[in-house]
Amino acid sequence: MFMFQSQAAKTAAEKAYNVPRVDDKVHMAVAAAENVANTAAVAGSMAVQTEQGDSWVEYDFP
Repeated sequence: MFMFQSQAAKTAAEKAYNVPRVDDKVHMAVAAAENVANTAAVAGSMAVQTEQGDSWVEYDFP
């Protein structure tokens, strides 16, 4: 019984030790996803601006 509890405690300690590593990986993944989303938003905005071009000059307002 003592051996099982000792092994369980060791396993729990190893898992707790690895949590910060997983946390860093999750943080890096979230940062990368935010970077991709930001890049996509900028690219979309630039595409719309390029598509519009100077079309606002073509209109003749009274």
